[in-house]
Amino acid sequence: MTVVRTDVRATTRGTERAARAQRVVRSHDLNALAVQADLMLVQDAIEAAGERRTAAARAARDICAAELDVAQAAVDQAVSAAREPRARRDARVEFAWHAVHRARAMLPLIVPDDALGSQYLYAVERVGRMRPRNGELLSRLTRLARTAPATEGHRHTLSYALSAAYGAADREYRQMRHLRDRLMRVAWATTLALLVVVAAGTLVPTLFPLCLEAEGAVCPAGGATPTAGDVASVAALGMVGAGITAVVAVRRTRPSLSPYRITPALGLLRIPFGGIVAVVGVMVLQAQVVSGFVGLATRQEIAAYALVFGFAQEAVTRLLENRATALQEAVGTASGVAVTPAPGDGQQPDRT
Repeated sequence: MTVVRTDVRATTRGTERAARAQRVVRSHDLNALAVQADLMLVQDAIEAAGERRTAAARAARDICAAELDVAQAAVDQAVSAAREPRARRDARVEFAWHAVHRARAMLPLIVPDDALGSQYLYAVERVGRMRPRNGELLSRLTRLARTAPATEGHRHTLSYALSAAYGAADREYRQMRHLRDRLMRVAWATTLALLVVVAAGTLVPTLFPLCLEAEGAVCPAGGATPTAGDVASVAALGMVGAGITAVVAVRRTRPSLSPYRITPALGLLRIPFGGIVAVVGVMVLQAQVVSGFVGLATRQEIAAYALVFGFAQEAVTRLLENRATALQEAVGTASGVAVTPAPGDGQQPDRT
C-alpha cells in the first residue's frame, strides 16, 4: 500500500509540473520557460538524491524546497501577468532565477558522496568565471578536490563557492536589467520631449528662431518667414542623421548571452535625441553666437547641418554604448556555457 501511495504522489507531482510547463510554453516567454525548466531539473535532482540522515542535509532539503516554491510562484506570476510592463515581468523572472540559484548552491549538502566529484568540477568552473575572479576560493576548491574522503566541511565549502559564484553572476544580470530599464525610460522621455518641441514649434512658429534674420535668407521649411513646419523639418532631418548612427551601431554590436538587449534601447534613444540636438544646434547657429559664423541662409545649408547635428548625438550615446558593452562582456563571462555534469549530480547548464 505504501508503494502505491508513493507512486500516486509521484504521478500527481509529475502531472502538476507538466501542466505548469505547458502554461509557461503557451506564454511564449523564453526567459520564463528557461527558469521553469531549470527549476524542474533541480526538483528532480533533489528527489533523486535520496535521504541523507544528517541534520544539515535535512535542513538543506527544506530550504531548497522553500526556495523552489518561491521561484515557482514568481514564474507563475510572470506568466499570468501578460499585460504587465515588460520590465516588471523581467524582474519577476530574475527573482525566480535568484531563488533557483540559491537552491542549486545547496545541492552539495544534499547529493550522495558519489556525486560530489561532479560538484567539485562544476564549482571550480563557476568560480573561475567570477568577476572579479576569486583566486583564493578557486585554489581552495582545487585542493579539496584532491582530498578524500569528502567531509561535511567540504560540502559546506562547495555550497559557499557556488553561492558566491551565482551571486556574482546574478548581480551582473541585475545591473544589465537596470541599465536597460533606465535607457528605455530616458528614451521615452526624450521622445516625449521631442514631441513637445515639435508641437510647440508648430503652434508658435516664432518660438524657436530657426531662420536667419538677413535679406534673402530662407527658413527650414522654405518660406521667407517662420512657418509651422520649420521645427518639424529640422527635427526630421536630425532623426535621419541619428538613424544612420543607429544602423552603424547595429553593425557594430556583438552577440551577447544576456537576455536584456541594450541595442534596441539605445536605438530608441538615439533617434529622438538626434532630433532635439538638431533643433538646438540649428537654433544656436542661427543666433550667430559662434564666433566667425554668420548663420545658415539656404535650405540646403540648414538641411546639411541638421543632419550633422543629428549624427553628432553619437558622442553622447556612444558613451552609454561603451558602458553597455562592458556590462555585456561581464555577463558573458559570468554566464558562459557550463560544463555538462554527470547524471545524478543535480546540476544543469546555467541560464544564457
